[in-house]
Amino acid sequence: MPPAAAESSAPKQPNRAFRSLVNVLSVAGSIDFNSDLGEGAGTEMALMPLITSANIACGGHAGNENTMRTTIELAMKNKVA
Repeated sequence: MPPAAAESSAPKQPNRAFRSLVNVLSVAGSIDFNSDLGEGAGTEMALMPLITSANIACGGHAGNENTMRTTIELAMKNKVA
């Protein structure tokens, strides 16, 4: 059998990163997609459906009462922790 034919019939091994991800998922059962929000960047509405948890700015270096309140309301509507 030519080498190319032998390679195509052999099962392909998943790459190392994929195997690591599978191991993490089988141990933990889920992945937390987290984002820093409420800092005034205006990306909250676009990101909220894609994440599972958020770090919301407290106004110390970024954000303010309005951005915090709006971001919390969006998180609650999207069931983001």
